[in-house]
Amino acid sequence: MFRSYVSYYAHMRPVVTTVATAALLASTAHATPAQQPADSAAPTAANDRVIAALRAHSTSFTVSNGELHGAGADSLTRIARENQFLMVGEDHGMQEAPAFVGALFNAARPAGYRHLAIEVGPIGARSLEGMMRDTAPQRRVEGFLRAHTSFSIPFFNWREESAMLQAVVHSVRQTTDVLWGLDQEFIFAPTDDFERLEQIGPTPASRALARRYATESKALDERTMSQGNPMLLWIFSSTDANVAQFVRDYHAGEGSEAAAILHELTVSREIYQKYTRGENYASNLQRSELMRRHFVEWYRAAVARGERAPRIVFKFGGNHMIRGPSLTDTYELGTFVPEFALASGSHSFNMMLLAGKGTTNEYRPFGSSESDKAKAYDIAGADSQLVSLDMRMFVASAAGNDDSWTFIDLRPVRAMAHDGKLPALPAPLKRAFLSFDAIVIAPHAHASTLLF
Repeated sequence: MFRSYVSYYAHMRPVVTTVATAALLASTAHATPAQQPADSAAPTAANDRVIAALRAHSTSFTVSNGELHGAGADSLTRIARENQFLMVGEDHGMQEAPAFVGALFNAARPAGYRHLAIEVGPIGARSLEGMMRDTAPQRRVEGFLRAHTSFSIPFFNWREESAMLQAVVHSVRQTTDVLWGLDQEFIFAPTDDFERLEQIGPTPASRALARRYATESKALDERTMSQGNPMLLWIFSSTDANVAQFVRDYHAGEGSEAAAILHELTVSREIYQKYTRGENYASNLQRSELMRRHFVEWYRAAVARGERAPRIVFKFGGNHMIRGPSLTDTYELGTFVPEFALASGSHSFNMMLLAGKGTTNEYRPFGSSESDKAKAYDIAGADSQLVSLDMRMFVASAAGNDDSWTFIDLRPVRAMAHDGKLPALPAPLKRAFLSFDAIVIAPHAHASTLLF
């Protein structure tokens, strides 16, 4: 099932608890049927020429103790200096993603990189950054999850992802807003949002109202986890009238933190609600537009604080990093940010992280089995972020590098293909060439581990 929709956990495997649940879990945000491309990596004279060109523009490197080493590391460090934005697409659920992004951020720091954009909402990102600045960050994260649910923070309920955030935040101690949350707020976010609204409520009545909503939302979270029915969550079960009444009765001050929380919560709910109504395109479109607006808001705030040209590393599912129409037929950050960079007199660099083999964590709180916690990695499988692109040629070009990572610079190979110096590429492979500036291949994927 295609997994890049409104959040990582919004695409669980179908578990029929209600008609609405079945619709939510079984439907897909992919605009066209996900078809398996023919095996473009099968040995042929034409394929051998493409693989040879890829290998000619490949360098190897290693990742250890949060650092990049080798010729590929030198290439990535140079690219960091030459670009304002480094964009990394991933298939979620493997330890190599945070390992690579953390090491890349470390290598990019001397070039002035101070921010990591992540696939959570802005409220969630600020909450996570607060946890990371604690004297015991991982205990804070675990404590938060135990107080809510074990899946209340997307991605960063995985041990390796949370540790990567800690390393990044601690490496930029003098900078505020290191983490930029560009997504909508997650489906389990309302409980924590209401708890925060209780803390900062402008009146006793506001705080009492938020306390009641937080209690009700938490009970729905617990029922959702025990019954395996996400449609019970507040973000799905609440009505427009409920939301409008809460906003009116809470009386958030204009420009206040509370007003910002209410805005993000309302917009996020709209995105999820559209999906449950079968308005997949409208939901994806609103989500992609929200990400772009959030980026501009974070960017302007950093400039206002004195950063002339903020440099950012992005870590998102591969669909969001595609340059050109995405696989949900929308234009995502992977298209917007490079154009934003050019308009500002700088450049951006898009990468996709793949693995040659190994396992990933596909476990969800609904409809999963224990075996999904270490599922065989399948670059062309239905759970891949880029199932409709053909990425197998890239992995084939890295064959034999069992101990090293591979960095493939697609820019010169793309030019060779366009200029007729390579055989015509099949449409899914050509689209892959056009979607990214480089491919990074980990030799072996290891499934991410849940904190508990």
